[in-house]
Amino acid sequence: MTHRKSAAVDRFTQDEIISLAANAVTKVDLLGERGATLCTQNEIIALTVLVAASGSIPPLSERTPPKNPNLTPKGMKS
Repeated sequence: MTHRKSAAVDRFTQDEIISLAANAVTKVDLLGERGATLCTQNEIIALTVLVAASGSIPPLSERTPPKNPNLTPKGMKS
């Protein structure tokens, strides 16, 4: 992955998203649950972006937030 400086947020290119997501899938395919524990944060983010962009899940406004007492509705620890 190329590191870019920006004033806002660094964003992955489409190729980076696909590559990172493929890395995560390969780890899980080869190692099962152990592979899932080896996924990097960037690989998990890329998987999330890929699933959301595919239209496989409804938009955020139509989903029920996961039940987690440690998270506020905005997804931040209180």
